[in-house]
Amino acid sequence: MSSSVQKKLDPNRLFHNLTAWFSGSVAARRKKLWLKHGGKEDDVTNAQFIFSEDVNYHDTVRLFDSEDYLIGCLTVFHAGFIDACINQNSAHKIPASRYLLMPPELAAGLRCVTKQVAEDNDEVVRKKAKRSKAPNRTVTNRENNQGTSSSSVRTQEILHVRDLPSAAGPLYDVVPGQDGFIVQRNF
Repeated sequence: MSSSVQKKLDPNRLFHNLTAWFSGSVAARRKKLWLKHGGKEDDVTNAQFIFSEDVNYHDTVRLFDSEDYLIGCLTVFHAGFIDACINQNSAHKIPASRYLLMPPELAAGLRCVTKQVAEDNDEVVRKKAKRSKAPNRTVTNRENNQGTSSSSVRTQEILHVRDLPSAAGPLYDVVPGQDGFIVQRNF
């Protein structure tokens, strides 16, 4: 359907047929926006979205300690997701994965693993750079008119995209309501 024929989405129905539970940490402004744009508020056991703004807030901590969270039946999102959806005029174009909240110790562990993967990839890149027969030239960024300092980069250290580690399989953002992804409560 061409964009000229498509009906413009009624902004007051942006969250139509979607339910949410809100932590006490969520700003009243965001709750009002959810309701104003057609969303409904429900209890935590029935809500499709569970929103918080503070991983250390007592009700959010209680969720993280719940069996439902621990077995993967409950996901907590940052309430900034609401603003992002309103800004895009769609609840289906925003990758919900960017708004996941998790307990601080889990987030710290994830950062640690991510850092280790990045360091491992850096090591692979360094090894490939040593084997590379790229000329050893230096590129210098001159001082700009704002007076920032110059820096130099050895082009031998810049790898071609072909030399970077590849990922197996497709990479994509999870967007609720698209490509078969939905937000639901598992029992």
